[in-house]
Amino acid sequence: MLRPSMLLALSATTALGCGGESGDQGEREVDVVFDTSIPDVDFEIDVAQEINLPPDFGDLCNGNEDCSTGYCIEGPSGFICTKTCVEECPDGWGCKGVQSGSADVVFVCVPDGAPDRDVIGGETDTVTPTDTEIPVDTQIDTDVGPVTGNACEAPPGVGGDNLRAEPGLPSGDWPDCIVGCAFEANPTIWVVDLRNTNFTGAMGSFDAFEHVYQFEDGEGVGPDIDVIAVKAPKRTMLELAVLKQTVDSFTEPLIYVSDGFAVRTYNSDVADGNSCARTTLAFPYVSDLPIYVVTEEAENYDRWTPTGYESGTVGGGDYGWILRIRTAPFAPTELGSLTVGQTRTLGDESLTVGGETRYYRFYAPGTARPTVSIARRSGAGFSPSLAGMKTIEEELVWQRVAEDGDNDGQVSLGPNGFRPCIPQSECPVGVSCPPNLCTEGQVEFVFAVLDYNGRAGPGRFAYDVTVRID
Repeated sequence: MLRPSMLLALSATTALGCGGESGDQGEREVDVVFDTSIPDVDFEIDVAQEINLPPDFGDLCNGNEDCSTGYCIEGPSGFICTKTCVEECPDGWGCKGVQSGSADVVFVCVPDGAPDRDVIGGETDTVTPTDTEIPVDTQIDTDVGPVTGNACEAPPGVGGDNLRAEPGLPSGDWPDCIVGCAFEANPTIWVVDLRNTNFTGAMGSFDAFEHVYQFEDGEGVGPDIDVIAVKAPKRTMLELAVLKQTVDSFTEPLIYVSDGFAVRTYNSDVADGNSCARTTLAFPYVSDLPIYVVTEEAENYDRWTPTGYESGTVGGGDYGWILRIRTAPFAPTELGSLTVGQTRTLGDESLTVGGETRYYRFYAPGTARPTVSIARRSGAGFSPSLAGMKTIEEELVWQRVAEDGDNDGQVSLGPNGFRPCIPQSECPVGVSCPPNLCTEGQVEFVFAVLDYNGRAGPGRFAYDVTVRID
């Protein structure tokens, strides 16, 4: 059972650790009820500022269990104990929202100033590894040149990548999941933050130990799954590629990305003969929430069932992986400004690299009901998927996803898959529907096209796009 970092009771359906055949997404249903007890804390008074502070406020910590309040966060010079807040924090501290062990945000006192490096107990966990047995505080230069093309084209091993390494984490292991396993999931400690650090990825291995999970029939054990929380500036395009840590690594990793409740993208092999798993995603949030990048050994993934893992799972020191993260500006394909009654089409669009996600943007009246349709042109293995998004206050919220369930190459989404608001005339009784977003003026609509199984090729996955405004 998780060690909670806040008062929380949660029953969630999550796909962090999804099952099925590698190449076909699935979801694991996880019913989790957190222990909501937190020890009593005696607070001291900061007389000068009249703020209640716990006795270990500002002390160094390695995890939430080290702090009387249950909150250990990253400060400018290391991890420190803090407290919850509404507005009251000492001078030099601000009351800011951080991600808790679920998808919720909790407000705590955060010291001013961005961390100058990620430090745990005075040791840096930043490495540029070329092997699995490199000390945590080692920097190594290699003769591997800069990555060109997609991030899977560089060979295993790390060139100029700056990775957050598994040995430097408080537990020495990336979490197995966010909910439903015996690990304290605290993204304030194990996050890879692209906003204010030099990290360009992560490193770890699928160990050979037994890990505790929640299954339909209760608690059970399974293989190592590694979850990396990633934060980035809003609407940054993230290219995420996980591959062998060395040429000799045994692992055949796969990758999926989740918002904590559902899988958004998936990939097992970028191309035939290339076991690097790759996906792309526009970072959706304007808040401090992370996106969760999950990597798993493909052989173990295929042995998962809702009631437990089948025998034959693998892991150990020879199953090392690295996660490369490359960023680019958000640059969707622009469809222009459309009016009610208008239709816009694009022919022969394509996905060309495994794990690719193509974003599109158009503008239409806020009260409109757009319908987007995708028609497959080529690619026998192409199972088109279409994600419609709300874009309120610049957040790219994945509102609804449509998939080609009958494999006829056709998929449509609308008329409610993109709407930024609900008109007052349609607002359900007892629900508050903000009227200011329901405007006749032009507002932003965004959608994404991807392959359900994360593939592309051999050859192009080609398709036509039709947008109709009603």
